[in-house]
Amino acid sequence: MSRSAKEGGAELLLTPELCLPGFHFFGHSGFSAQREAVEARIATIASEEGLALCVGYAERRHGARDFWNTAVLVDSAGQVRHRYRKHHLWGNEANLGIVASDEDLEVVELDFPGPPSPCRVRVGVLICYDVEFPEMGGN
Repeated sequence: MSRSAKEGGAELLLTPELCLPGFHFFGHSGFSAQREAVEARIATIASEEGLALCVGYAERRHGARDFWNTAVLVDSAGQVRHRYRKHHLWGNEANLGIVASDEDLEVVELDFPGPPSPCRVRVGVLICYDVEFPEMGGN
């Protein structure tokens, strides 16, 4: 998917919420991969393709049995630039072992090489239902 996006001219690929392992699969089987391994693989793909990636995955909370619904933003050099954990759960998420985060929101700058010309973009991440809450909005 990332190679095809890059060949099509993309500089950033956004994946769906809980892309890893997939929302349906996660609901039945959980997800055993650790954050470090997941993010290392995403970083490798980003640097190999020269493509920034924002990938949703189920992040097991350290020392816990439950998960955060996380999106990690990796730049085209393979550096993790931002990790966002969903704040507002919807529907059955809590029954799947997902917990809400209360971390502060963050905005990061992401550089894109172009063409047509290099640019820097300010980026913030929200996941799904989070967009419905005014406190999640920016200034």
